[in-house]
Amino acid sequence: MNALQKENFDQTVDIADIRCEIEAMRARLEVLQACLGTASLANPALLGRSWVVQVAGIVALEFGLPLDDLMGASRTPRFIKPRQVWVWLVKTAAGFNYSETARLTGYIEHTMASWSCKRVEDFREQDRNFKLVTDQLLAVARTTRADSIKAMRERAIALQGHTMDIEP
Repeated sequence: MNALQKENFDQTVDIADIRCEIEAMRARLEVLQACLGTASLANPALLGRSWVVQVAGIVALEFGLPLDDLMGASRTPRFIKPRQVWVWLVKTAAGFNYSETARLTGYIEHTMASWSCKRVEDFREQDRNFKLVTDQLLAVARTTRADSIKAMRERAIALQGHTMDIEP
């Protein structure tokens, strides 16, 4: 590694460290805002991507699919319906709008999330067993969301005595 490469590498590491610190500070700020009531707990950023991935894991288990395939971009028919159920669960359990649901589940446009939810609603009307399964999945997703919010509040309470040193 020559001197220029080493200097660029050091700068890259420093930028990565700074980004990590900024993200950690943002997360702490969001938790504190939620605890103080200055931010909505329905805000998708507060639940974070981890809850969405947990819901995907629940759906993957139910349909017997690997999580990577469910969350992937493949249009293979065996992944489409479970992916639509995942999107519907995220939208329904958390009450997000279609744009937020699309962003959190990897769709480019809100219309894809809307279409997925519409398809699941149609399947639920047509198939009683499918409705029972999705009702059970919805109950689990809502419980998981409530647990995530509870954990977030507990973290906020634990952080209340701490201060953040932010240097310009």
